[in-house]
Amino acid sequence: MDSISTRRVSNQPTRIPEEPYIEDFYVTGESFEERTGDPDAFSAAVGRIVIYFAELRDQVSKAIHLMLRQNENVGEAITCQMPFADQVQLMASLVRSLQERQPFNVGTWDADVLLAELVERCLRAEELRNQVLRSSWIGCFLAEGKAVLRQTTANPGHDLRVQEQEADAGYLLDVADFFCSMALHVEQFFLGWPSCSDAQEVDPMDADPTLH
Repeated sequence: MDSISTRRVSNQPTRIPEEPYIEDFYVTGESFEERTGDPDAFSAAVGRIVIYFAELRDQVSKAIHLMLRQNENVGEAITCQMPFADQVQLMASLVRSLQERQPFNVGTWDADVLLAELVERCLRAEELRNQVLRSSWIGCFLAEGKAVLRQTTANPGHDLRVQEQEADAGYLLDVADFFCSMALHVEQFFLGWPSCSDAQEVDPMDADPTLH
């Protein structure tokens, strides 16, 4: 029998085991195949959604760091706790403030139109991410390879809003590919800008002529 200690909380004795009731996370060292067998397409598509959205977020963060002319550590301190939508809006604001002095890689496109589309698509990506990762999953999705994603949202002054989307591996892969495409679009928009390592050597007085 495990030895226990006794303490009093609100005059009620409480028995505290030496070992925790709930086991903490630990690494088993087992492979995926050893535990579940071959990966299924449905789960693999969900994994790609997570990975590719993280890449999109990284590209937006890097764009902000470049425009602020900050090295990676300082830039991360600014953006690491910032919600993705706020990062996208900050990126857009910085582009608008700098586009007269620093060209962006827009080719023959109208810069303002391209930026507006970039912002709109990034925010659409976040909506899709939330639809997948913040929904209730209804159905035997591992056995059937499809599920109904039910997302419930509430805005101040409005009733609850319930949205449902039937999703199979193909739909989830479309979402993942959209994230991957958007990450490439963001990266391409800033081609030609100095890297974060170069930005470490930039004097803020040189970066912004209005400071002179």
